[in-house]
Amino acid sequence: MVQVNREHKPLQGIEAGRDGFTVRGVVPITGTDGSHLGSLEVMSGFTPLLNKLKSTSKEELAVYMDKKLLSTTTKLQDPGKYPILNDKFVFVAATNAKLAQQSATTDFLTKGQQGKTM
Repeated sequence: MVQVNREHKPLQGIEAGRDGFTVRGVVPITGTDGSHLGSLEVMSGFTPLLNKLKSTSKEELAVYMDKKLLSTTTKLQDPGKYPILNDKFVFVAATNAKLAQQSATTDFLTKGQQGKTM
């Protein structure tokens, strides 16, 4: 938010924070006279986003996070809710959790760290 208020340019991305692994966007707010008034922040977990995407797609979608981020994402530290795959990846959310957990492999998720993988 500090950067958006300083540079008056929007920022967006995936954030690993205390609330978990989330999508976050911050945009500047400009007055009718062009003056900078402040900023607006929007943050969402992946479950509502995946549900919305699922309504427009036939694909099953899943989100996993690198386990190295678990010390920061304290909300995801319950392995009962967020299982850890091979001590490397943490399950975050999916359109079909059972299918995602049955079919995800460390090799596949490692390839995903380098780029889009299907």
